[in-house]
Amino acid sequence: MLTNVILSSLASIIPTVLYVAILWRVDRYEKEPLPLFLAAFLWGAIPAVLASLLAETVSALLGGGAQASEQLNTNIIAPVVEEACKGAALLLVFWLFRSEFDGVLDGIIYGSAIGFGFAMTENIIYYISAWSEGGLSSWTSLVLVRGVAFGLNHALYTAITGAALGYARLRKGTASRWLIFLLGYGAAVIIHMLHNALVSGAEACLLGFLIDWGGVLVLLLIVVLCWKNERDITSIYLQEEVSLGIISQAQYDAISKHKHIGPSKQELNAQTKRQLQVWREISRTATELAFKKHQYNRIGDEGRNGHIIASLRSRLQELNGQLAALL
Repeated sequence: MLTNVILSSLASIIPTVLYVAILWRVDRYEKEPLPLFLAAFLWGAIPAVLASLLAETVSALLGGGAQASEQLNTNIIAPVVEEACKGAALLLVFWLFRSEFDGVLDGIIYGSAIGFGFAMTENIIYYISAWSEGGLSSWTSLVLVRGVAFGLNHALYTAITGAALGYARLRKGTASRWLIFLLGYGAAVIIHMLHNALVSGAEACLLGFLIDWGGVLVLLLIVVLCWKNERDITSIYLQEEVSLGIISQAQYDAISKHKHIGPSKQELNAQTKRQLQVWREISRTATELAFKKHQYNRIGDEGRNGHIIASLRSRLQELNGQLAALL
């Protein structure tokens, strides 16, 4: 039993760490705070068991026989409950850390992190059960199916909800925001239902595989479009900062071209690691400033955007003073 638990945990945790590390690299321009990113992941991981138990309990109460109850749970109740549970985490991030939730890409990042955490815990449970009931061969097959072939599923579903919430973030009007969010949640539930309904047979499983990975490719396309949009935001909204003397033309050129690590030591005439650290902080702060100015332009002073913009400008002046003293 101990071997089962250890190997099942490792089989779930190792690929999840890889997926999450790649996800962290996807956030290229204005990275989310690492503690908040990890909190979203852990929130997805912790309530996984509760969501599964709730789905099974509701299924048992509503089902009309063992087989009917299992189908109801798998194809309808589980997708609705699980996506609602993960979607609630997204709303929590949005409400409590709205200043860190800038748009569609942030929604995808947080949604995927929650989904990966959820899948990790769920997979551990399924792997342990497979080994106990069918032995090592059954366990191996399930690890390959759930961890590799369908390893991105839960991240995909919640990323859809997150993308909708991120899109709603820059829209005015509470009703329209809720409508967009609920449409995203509904899309996530429908795709989740399709997957669960299609994995029962070999041919249907192949169709489910194609649908799932088709969804992943569409999401990757959205990410690429978000990169372009965010690059444009930094280019447009930092021009004013050059004229105001908040950043230099050289800094603007480097940041707008997405040189996040900045120029090399030689280009900066830098001799210490501290000088590069200050430059990177300037790049991150200036990028955040561009995003806040974009939000202010779209939705006004909601979330005290004006105050944040002033604080970021002050911070940039302070950092540039530090950099000048180090050079």
